[in-house]
Amino acid sequence: MKIGLVTPYIYPVPGGVNAHVRELYENLVVRGHDVRIISSTHGPQKSSEGDIIRLGYGWSVPTNGSVGTLTVSHRYGQLVEDMLDRERFDLLHFHEPFVPFLSLQLLRFSTSVNVATFHAYSGQSLSYEFGKRMLQRFARKLHGRIAVSAAAMHFIERYFPGDYKVIPNGVDLRDFHDVAPFARWRDGTPNILDIGRFETRKGAMYLLKAFRQLRREGLDCRLLMIGAGPQEREVRRYIATRRLQGVELLGRVSDQDKIRALATVTPPEVTIALARFGTEPSKAPAPASMVTSSVSVASSSVTRADSDRWSCTTRRPTSTRATSSAGSNGFVR
Repeated sequence: MKIGLVTPYIYPVPGGVNAHVRELYENLVVRGHDVRIISSTHGPQKSSEGDIIRLGYGWSVPTNGSVGTLTVSHRYGQLVEDMLDRERFDLLHFHEPFVPFLSLQLLRFSTSVNVATFHAYSGQSLSYEFGKRMLQRFARKLHGRIAVSAAAMHFIERYFPGDYKVIPNGVDLRDFHDVAPFARWRDGTPNILDIGRFETRKGAMYLLKAFRQLRREGLDCRLLMIGAGPQEREVRRYIATRRLQGVELLGRVSDQDKIRALATVTPPEVTIALARFGTEPSKAPAPASMVTSSVSVASSSVTRADSDRWSCTTRRPTSTRATSSAGSNGFVR
């Protein structure tokens, strides 16, 4: 079967949707399918290469307290028609299909089977509220609808009622076998590992404030922060002006180094792994001493509501501090 995986975000820029697309691509190819990833042009990703097809130009725009992508082209219709005529897909799999404008143009001209996966959760969406009437004609072209969590399903179903199937993000546990940790942080100091973009919605500043409280209370611990984003200057300024010790800003890292970082905080004497990014709480290897989820309803749905997982309110540093402090008592996830 020939399958096109459509991501509205610039591929392969790191992010939850692109990681999902990449792993889906790899597994479909292993199963013998002919697969293409359809994305847009941006920065160093300037042209199609291999199984990646680029249409239009992607612009980063603020949305839902985060940063999204808007793809545009003055000749989108012709580009899409030519590509679909050339590739002749049996199935197009859209991820967040209503993000303008790449997916909408593909849906407009598609004559294949169209399946969509919805990843996002939010309390409300003004763009969906005001745009749902116009978007309904695109929604009607979807033959199958998937949501990665019950929260994501309830969110999208509010604006576009239909038959949705919940299929959570998968985790390839083989990635965590025989992983070498970072030796320089295996010195007996408890590590707090944070994975997530530096932006208001993800709560990076609340975590830093909570970590500062831990340090002021005399807890000898270290905060490893993986990520980047629009709040990075604010994060660095906060660390510098408060002379906050014990924070390591690692920036964006490869998936392999992310797994190595998780392995770094898993021995019994090290206590906490904290993730703000939606799928990361489910990705901690079994020996991890503790994982706390601090983002959203969707994050909580991928963790068990027992002693394995602690959760805290993103916008309350005291809640984050209390949860992190509890980890020093050896709770396990």
